[in-house]
Amino acid sequence: MIYSPIITQADVPQNTFGKLYNIDKPVLAVLGTSSKQGKFTLQLILKDLLNQKNYKVGMIGTEPHSLLFGADYVYPMGYNSTIFIDGHSSIILLNKMINDICEKGAEIIITGSQANTIPTNNYNVVSFPIKQHVFLMGIQPDAVILCVNPQDDIRYIINTIKYIEGVTNCQVIGLVLFPMILSNDWKGMFQLKTKINEEQVETVKERLKSKIGIPIYVLGQHAEMQNLTDSIIEYFSCGENEDEA
Repeated sequence: MIYSPIITQADVPQNTFGKLYNIDKPVLAVLGTSSKQGKFTLQLILKDLLNQKNYKVGMIGTEPHSLLFGADYVYPMGYNSTIFIDGHSSIILLNKMINDICEKGAEIIITGSQANTIPTNNYNVVSFPIKQHVFLMGIQPDAVILCVNPQDDIRYIINTIKYIEGVTNCQVIGLVLFPMILSNDWKGMFQLKTKINEEQVETVKERLKSKIGIPIYVLGQHAEMQNLTDSIIEYFSCGENEDEA
């Protein structure tokens, strides 16, 4: 049996009059400054580590194969997207997906977008991440982990953070460095990447810490992924304590 995810108007809740569910569980989003920087991998790592700590984790995947990795729903918005509904319908559908996951008993929902979050330039309409904006409006995250590259411009990262926090009622609580950089030979023309060494990793981390002031973790380093998971739990636990107060 072969299944290919597709979203049409038939999947969208009808007669809602534009009303959205009030989500009562924390939503964590993994966003990025570009494509191909391990965002889906990071979601799976966090899901596994939270499960190990006995948290019930719900997930909406944006990769077409997300269901194979335990996602509750798939919203296939990446390359060759098979989403055939308008922006407002997408927001309603994503909100319904999250509410359904909450009703299943999830204690935290993890999801992640595709590619970049804000435009890299204004030379062509393909540079405008409209699908990512709609996705962000639909999931309304409570906290965001932003994936970055070693070569990313500091101002671009800061503007991405400002945008995320400006259009949603959330906070970017951590940066995750994808420790790969475009090859400096002919292979780089084909978007092939090489891993940077530990010294280079530390240099990038110090640069980001000094300019941005948000905790930064390195993708694939188990201890750092554990620390990131603990910081996520602490962030949401503090929020619950404030609500109770």
